[in-house]
Amino acid sequence: MMFLQQLMNGIHVGTPLPDLDITGLTHDSRQVIPGGLFVALPGLHVQGVEYIPQAIDNGAAAVAGPAPQSQVLLCPYIEVEDPPAAYSRMAANFYQHPSRRISVIGITGTNGKTTTAEVLAAILRVHHLPTAVVGTLGLQWEQTRQSTGFTTPEANQVHKIFSDLLEKDIQGVVMEVSSHALKQCRVDDVDFNVAVFTNFTQDHLDYHPDMDDYLESKLRLFHLLPADRPAVVNRDDPHAEYFIQAAPGPVVTYSLGKD
Repeated sequence: MMFLQQLMNGIHVGTPLPDLDITGLTHDSRQVIPGGLFVALPGLHVQGVEYIPQAIDNGAAAVAGPAPQSQVLLCPYIEVEDPPAAYSRMAANFYQHPSRRISVIGITGTNGKTTTAEVLAAILRVHHLPTAVVGTLGLQWEQTRQSTGFTTPEANQVHKIFSDLLEKDIQGVVMEVSSHALKQCRVDDVDFNVAVFTNFTQDHLDYHPDMDDYLESKLRLFHLLPADRPAVVNRDDPHAEYFIQAAPGPVVTYSLGKD
């Protein structure tokens, strides 16, 4: 449980905040619990605001979303400028920024993310750093595997995973970071220790309008990296220089043929 004012810390809101205790946070109206906050996110085919009535029926204490709603609601409506970015910050706030207390390696690229994540996690475990993997194969640590539904889970799930792993004394996470997740701000408030780029080829044009948008989404991982954290770049990829330039701090490159 968290006070609404604490949950919204760092988020610009367009309306005064009521005094509320928030019991949970979700963008899925089916998962709203009594006293929870429902975040109405924009979608590719459907809009989150369409599910506000269901969220309220399930016990939502408040709703956060884009411009004020014309419909009369039975709970407070909190206007936020950028719902996906706001949701990311809310999730980090609700779970008290768990990624600050665990080492996180983010891997992006069209191909090779899963293999790279598995190899890196194995190396870290050999060096006695208990490490989990979040990616295409779900959430994995020790002998446990759990489905997450996405290569990179939604913002609320990401921070809950980190929080749960800390309780299990996991010290590191290797995470596959998809272009969808980056464009949708799911990892905006993850405190990455290292960012890795594998390669860039044509893919996901059913979601991205063009290759430029796809590339820009991939580059966001490097833009999110703090200035004192290293980036690792595949020098053999034709797009390597974009990622090198996007890195705010030190860059390590790897190659099969280039110096």
